[in-house]
Amino acid sequence: MGQSLSLLVKRFIGRAAQQRLQRRLSLFKIAKSAQNWFEPIMNSLASKSLTQLAADLAWAFDFICQNCHRAQQSKAKQGNSFEVILEGFNA
Repeated sequence: MGQSLSLLVKRFIGRAAQQRLQRRLSLFKIAKSAQNWFEPIMNSLASKSLTQLAADLAWAFDFICQNCHRAQQSKAKQGNSFEVILEGFNA
């Protein structure tokens, strides 16, 4: 149960950072870098410190926005993105 809750929180924070930046971010990079930004957020939640939680979330958003950009796909893999595959079904 605890693992699924942490996964939900990580995904929520990743998507919130993505909306804040208004760009597509790499969910893979967000998940791989969670060891850097997730623990302070959980510590703030555990201590019930809302001001510290707000500061940790702001720092996490900045960290994610700076370090989790999607890499440009090589020309050979341009048609392998999820969006392109869905467009093929809608055509």
